[in-house]
Amino acid sequence: MLEKEARAHIVRLKNIWEKECHEKIRIENDQTPTNASGIELKPVYSPLDIEGLELKNIGFPGVHPFTRGAAPLGYRELPWMMRTGFGYGTGKDTKERWEYLKKLGMRLHVGREDSESEYPKFNILTDLPHQRGYDADDIEARGRVGDCGLSVSTIEDLDLLFGDLPLDKLNITFITFDPTLTLTAMFAVFAQQQGYNISQLKMQTPHILYGQWNWDTISFPPENALKMMVENINFRIKNMPLTLHTSVSGYNMVQCGATPVQEVAFTIAVAMAIMDACCKVGLDPNEVASRFWYHAHLGMDIFEEVSKIRAWRRLWAKTMKERYGCTDPRALSIFVSSMTGGLSCPAQEPLNNIIRLTILTLAGVLAGVDGIWTASYDEALAIPSKESVQLAVRTQQILYHETNIPAVTDPLGGSYYVESLTAEIEKMASELITKIEGKGGAFKCWASGWFRMELERSANELQEKLNTGEKVVVGVNKYRLEKDTQKVNVFKHDPSYEQDAVDRVKHFKANRDTRQMEMALEDLSDATEKFLAEWPASCGTLMPSIIKAVEASATCGEIQGVLRKKCGYGYTY
Repeated sequence: MLEKEARAHIVRLKNIWEKECHEKIRIENDQTPTNASGIELKPVYSPLDIEGLELKNIGFPGVHPFTRGAAPLGYRELPWMMRTGFGYGTGKDTKERWEYLKKLGMRLHVGREDSESEYPKFNILTDLPHQRGYDADDIEARGRVGDCGLSVSTIEDLDLLFGDLPLDKLNITFITFDPTLTLTAMFAVFAQQQGYNISQLKMQTPHILYGQWNWDTISFPPENALKMMVENINFRIKNMPLTLHTSVSGYNMVQCGATPVQEVAFTIAVAMAIMDACCKVGLDPNEVASRFWYHAHLGMDIFEEVSKIRAWRRLWAKTMKERYGCTDPRALSIFVSSMTGGLSCPAQEPLNNIIRLTILTLAGVLAGVDGIWTASYDEALAIPSKESVQLAVRTQQILYHETNIPAVTDPLGGSYYVESLTAEIEKMASELITKIEGKGGAFKCWASGWFRMELERSANELQEKLNTGEKVVVGVNKYRLEKDTQKVNVFKHDPSYEQDAVDRVKHFKANRDTRQMEMALEDLSDATEKFLAEWPASCGTLMPSIIKAVEASATCGEIQGVLRKKCGYGYTY
């Protein structure tokens, strides 16, 4: 808070500045710029713009409300995790790409050469059939197998990928959706067969069953999706203490049109709904909250993105403390991963995306995120080529080693502009969360279609700005050449991936005890029906039946078939 005399002095200086500027500069038809959140941007910011902000809301890194990050010394303490995603074809093909990333110097944490960072992050994209819970030999999978991610149908597919790698030393995230419970069970059984206890594993999946309204795909209905999400959380808390359990992903929302304010509000509202459900089954709020992770979208407006992430941290810490009574610092300052926005990297003049991706990654570094997924410049065209992947890895390495930016934690903290913008985003997001709560919470907003309508409204507004040229994308709606002269070497998909995956599934099915598998699926069907009918008392009873089905050699698609039949499947909005 400014003292009266100091405030009066600043006001006098501002008045003099405004008078001189208006006399010297005449701007006709000057329109006040706004950012993606609709916040009007002033030409200059001063102490007057943050005079109502209490210092305790900014604070220091590593202490509540964690506006400036979870670690007291930021990247000096632990550099960000390199979370570049990859995956295509079979396990053999995906492992070859991982080996290439390792050759490029990609480590678990950028710049670290110690034993903990020896093995690069396995951030594995799975193909569309697997994401929806279909085996490679299913007619629904035809033409899509291994096309934009790894094909996973059986435990043997996991063996092909990980082979003799030390599972207890790997940090693994499978980018999958509907089959999270099934894939978790598959990985647990696979690891046990290799001699590991599942408590040693660091394997997680986003498990964003709440995302139908922004993914635009069929999935489980809201009520049952929430029960399955809590089942996953319960299993991981009690059996896999080293893993995170759920991603509250703003990335996908923004790709479908959400503004930064909507991203903050919608993700925290979703987390609140999940936290409420976990409390119903008796889980400890500190345990649950500490093992979420926030997957943030990184856009081109550096200052808005940094402010958004700072506002998100502050709002998360306040919500978990005040609503759920969380006291554990890990629950109040969860892992923040981030991903460079695909929306910012068009197919036209793709080499321009190298510049954009550097800006997007820089936004994450300045925000002090815990992990960064830098996309490749050619992703609008195909699976990234080796050349584009190399540039993605080098972008992070150069920012870490050559700029000195990571030496200072929250370097934009204290900026009048950034602090004002952080406070405004927090205020607007808080008001939106109150509105969501008034409508019954996040899952009611999904079921009613309200979330979907809000995204459509924001997406239409963005598209209109692109159509009119109010928002400029260089090489797309301005400075566009009649013929794109930029040539890139596009990754060529090998059609043999699909047949190889199909043959592997058929061989697996032909060499198992079919009767034992069928009995396990019948038991799973009964267990699922009981799980849904008796919830929340039945929480914790579904995963053991899924694991038994995996042990009986049921495939991912067969298990998901049972869950779809019992839980319902389709469009909700």
